[in-house]
Amino acid sequence: MLWHSTIGNGPNLVLLHGWAFNSDIFLELVNRYKKDYRVTIIDLPGHGRSKDLDGGIENWCNEIINLIPEKSILLGWSLGGLLSIYIANKIKLRELILVAASPCLVNNDNWSFGIKGEVFNQFSDNLKIDSTKALKRFVSLQTKNKSQIKELHKSIQQYPASQSALNNGLDIIVNSDLRQLYRDITTPKKCILGNLDTLVPAKIQDWFEDVALNGSNNFDENAEQNVFEVLHLAAARLINTSPENISAGSSATELLSSLAWAVSPTKDQNVVSTRIVFPSTVYPWQRVANSTGCEVRLANENNNFVNVDDII
Repeated sequence: MLWHSTIGNGPNLVLLHGWAFNSDIFLELVNRYKKDYRVTIIDLPGHGRSKDLDGGIENWCNEIINLIPEKSILLGWSLGGLLSIYIANKIKLRELILVAASPCLVNNDNWSFGIKGEVFNQFSDNLKIDSTKALKRFVSLQTKNKSQIKELHKSIQQYPASQSALNNGLDIIVNSDLRQLYRDITTPKKCILGNLDTLVPAKIQDWFEDVALNGSNNFDENAEQNVFEVLHLAAARLINTSPENISAGSSATELLSSLAWAVSPTKDQNVVSTRIVFPSTVYPWQRVANSTGCEVRLANENNNFVNVDDII
């Protein structure tokens, strides 16, 4: 079991620290909020006073989950924030708070709110050559205040993380892209950013606000074009035709609207449906009728049953 400590009274608040650090980084917060919250601090695997743990993000998070009380507020800083996003998709939380954290810490072709992958690779190489020097460099990225840098480095040196934990933590950072997981979180969430942060730039706030406004339904252009590709292929195989002959949409209303305007029945034609179908499937035809002058005829129903003669 991971090392942990709980103190205080009130709603449960769990704090997860960042890579190479330990939970003592939160002692000032614990002393400030222990009168209002029941605060639990946890040393990540191989960090602080916790033993090493094999495996990646799933194994790490499963161990952490064992220590999180029900209906907790989960606060994660940096790597702790990345783990918190993963955890928020596995258990029910009262609230998720990310501090200087991101669902994806490494830049790629469609993500510019992180650090270049080459920088992490170089850092990983330096860690193997001279871990003390590499960690000092890492600490210097956290703040420009020299006294704070000294205190942070002292915190790391008091309970140094194991080499295995440092390597596993870097692997999690480099290989984790949790953007969709973040979008899928239904728990209330907030993010606290720093204007001078060099690891998680403050401009990521634009992305967080976009998710808050659009949720999990916001696609970039490529995703929007390809979102139904798998469905097209599966449907085509099912009826032995080509994907080009398959039409897919997000709802019956969307598909019927496209069909209604494609057919566009003229003034001397009519559209027949029933009064027990969902109104949104009839509405597109009524819109077309207003434009072309065709007639929309709805057969009556009796106890949710439609007589065939009424349709004819």
